[in-house]
Amino acid sequence: MSIRHLYRYFNIAWRETCLSTYQEPNLFKEVSIRQVRVEPTKQVLDYNVTPIGPVLASESEELVTSGTRDFGLCKPDGSILDVYMRSQELERHTRNFDSLRAHFFRKNRFLETVTTMSVEVREAVLRRDHNTCCITGLLLTEAETVAVEWVIPPALLSELETDSEGRHGVWREVADDGLRDPARFECLKVVGNAITMHRDLVEMYRRNQLSIDVDDKYRIICLGVPKDFKGLKLQESLTINDHSNDRLDDRYLRRHFSRCIQYMIGGGIHDDYKYHSVKSLISDFGILEASIST
Repeated sequence: MSIRHLYRYFNIAWRETCLSTYQEPNLFKEVSIRQVRVEPTKQVLDYNVTPIGPVLASESEELVTSGTRDFGLCKPDGSILDVYMRSQELERHTRNFDSLRAHFFRKNRFLETVTTMSVEVREAVLRRDHNTCCITGLLLTEAETVAVEWVIPPALLSELETDSEGRHGVWREVADDGLRDPARFECLKVVGNAITMHRDLVEMYRRNQLSIDVDDKYRIICLGVPKDFKGLKLQESLTINDHSNDRLDDRYLRRHFSRCIQYMIGGGIHDDYKYHSVKSLISDFGILEASIST
């Protein structure tokens, strides 16, 4: 990943968070990325982050290799931008499309039937994609390997809203008020909002661990898992059939990718290790918190 893309990904995640939290997205215009040193403190699940390098140029094509350096977001005065990270520490289960869909289904049982993909849409998608996995390029000749997935699950109607008020309004209408009008979901129950893939990739795609970056020449992005997954090798980029009247819609692909980036960047150590659980374990072992150095 280049430094330019790192800036872009942070910007996408920040905009997504602002939609959820009614914050001002212009804050990110003054943010820079610098190399940082991360050191644990004597307190449980706490650490210090100190900038140690110069500001990285936002248009730099220098590659950033995973695991070799730590980077942080800094304010103009050089200090760490903690407001960004606090905003990103939302409950992780509310982030990916699979969890969101499950949440809406629990709140509104009607959605399970109204958002089902029709046979007509499924067959049209397979014709458009020539029964080929768009992610790997493999021709899917065996029925058990074929999956046609929504890019944005129709239950997530709120994902189409571009401002905080609109998104929260539709969210409440669908989840809390039990929206039951099938016509409201038709805009997402279309061929342009569905994609053919190998069945072994479905779970990753639903969890926003696998996506397509429209604005980087339709590059296929895999996050958090190896690119060689269950023996499947991913293509570098998606081949779009521009001659099809039912081509994949860039709007829906961008929404899926934005959620993917937010899911990747957000969170922190407290997502994996709960403070009170660790404190209890330390107490059970008779260890004094202040004596912990790592």
